[in-house]
Amino acid sequence: FKCDPSNVKQAATVTIAVPTTGTAPYQYSFDGGAFTPTRTLTVIDNGTDQTISYQVRDSKGCTTAAQSLTINKLDSPTDITLTYNAITCTDLTTTVRAQAVNGVGTITYEITSPVAFATSNTTGVFPGLVPGTYNFRATDANGCYFDVAHTIKNVTPITVAGNKTSDVLCNGGNTGSAQYTVGGFAVSYRYSVNGAAALTGQTASVIDLTNLPAGSYTVEVTDETTNCTATATVVINEPKVLSATYNAVKANCFVKTAAVTVTVTGGTPVYGYSFVENNQPAGTFGSSHTANLDPTKNTEWDVYIKDAYNCILKLDITIGADVVPSVTASAAGQCLGVGSYT
Repeated sequence: FKCDPSNVKQAATVTIAVPTTGTAPYQYSFDGGAFTPTRTLTVIDNGTDQTISYQVRDSKGCTTAAQSLTINKLDSPTDITLTYNAITCTDLTTTVRAQAVNGVGTITYEITSPVAFATSNTTGVFPGLVPGTYNFRATDANGCYFDVAHTIKNVTPITVAGNKTSDVLCNGGNTGSAQYTVGGFAVSYRYSVNGAAALTGQTASVIDLTNLPAGSYTVEVTDETTNCTATATVVINEPKVLSATYNAVKANCFVKTAAVTVTVTGGTPVYGYSFVENNQPAGTFGSSHTANLDPTKNTEWDVYIKDAYNCILKLDITIGADVVPSVTASAAGQCLGVGSYT
């Protein structure tokens, strides 16, 4: 049995050779049937091996002994098994190995589409295939074939996105934090921060970085299966240095206290102020940046300044009083006398 170019099963034809002995004309019998002048028999494949018996009889009635032949059933390819390594970011092509299920004799393997990759061989090995959809065909010795379409998937790239969750609250501190969301990895990934040693075998979808000082933080993630990489950068900011200056107007005879005004820069508004005598702990913070301080109690004071994030600055203050003026008077050429007047 055979298949035609359209892969349609074809019937087999059994033809008995014309004898070279005996007396013509001859008659022929298949499978014990009546003798007729027809020496051909059409046999349809029924899915089993078929044994056909035949005899020849000449005009004198002489008959040959029964003979037989076996027509093997069609055992067409019924499937194609495809194996290959997945596409990765470092291996952009792959080698496909095709193996037919069933089929008779030597199997010819083909890529029939796309045309750019059309080729055939008897090994079933097709190197250098890029992502895409291919039609594979396996054809056996009887011309029967099986087609299968298969898509070689492109690699799924790993992704990472960074999000700042907190800036540094006080200048020089390490209260910054960032969160990175990882996706698209096959099984696990590794990551590094600013080029430091990588942490391997990660499977969580979120990377949290905490206790960060101000700066730029670049996280690089690498899929440990596909070797694809991605990066994301988060910048952690910090406020300017909290600093302050003061101006003090001295006490005098009319105003017994010194007027102190504090000017603050940096940090994060709004500010609070606590004025205390020198080397005393901060007291209650108020909103006023001015204070009237008594130099008779102490000429050395401190002001504690607190910003919106409780960053604290202590400023030393020195106050005083104007010197009390003194007057000295003298008289010259004075005349003095003693007597009475009537």
